[in-house]
Amino acid sequence: MLIGFSSEFKDRRVDRMLSKNEYPNSTIFYTPISAWLFFLVMFLVLLLPILVEAIPIIWESSWEYLLLYLCCAYLVAAYLHNSFAIAEGELLVINPNFPFRKVRSYPLSSVLSVQIAQSRWLSIVWLFGSLGKNFVEIRTFKGKFRYYCTSLDIDCYDENQTRLTLDDFHVALRQEEVSVDFGFD
Repeated sequence: MLIGFSSEFKDRRVDRMLSKNEYPNSTIFYTPISAWLFFLVMFLVLLLPILVEAIPIIWESSWEYLLLYLCCAYLVAAYLHNSFAIAEGELLVINPNFPFRKVRSYPLSSVLSVQIAQSRWLSIVWLFGSLGKNFVEIRTFKGKFRYYCTSLDIDCYDENQTRLTLDDFHVALRQEEVSVDFGFD
């Protein structure tokens, strides 16, 4: 009997970026953009009967707007899908998505606290296929840095998109003696 939806989306680009930056042994909390793509495709399949009738009309009159929408949807999703890793005294934020590709490193000794919660303003991005509203805010001596991780869910028993969840991230940070404000309790 099928009880829930379970998958283990993983992003090998994160693994490659970490090994390139010499962080081979790290615990990675993936926020793969492939999860967004999967749900966008599922949404489009559900709309297929409507799209079969609408695409010729849209394509004839304003196909440029459709392409612009798809480009904007990708950029929003690429910005909102940051993965995290804990490696040898460092908290790493990895975004493997073009044009935001970057690895940011925060020494755990300089991290004052971490807040894990949901953003209110992200409710609008469902228009672009992103359903999550999760973020991680890192507070250091230099300031606050907020990173979105819309496909990294809280623990939903067997219905997680990734193997490690925000709950696991929260526990791992506490084990590293980082003060964590977990906004989902």
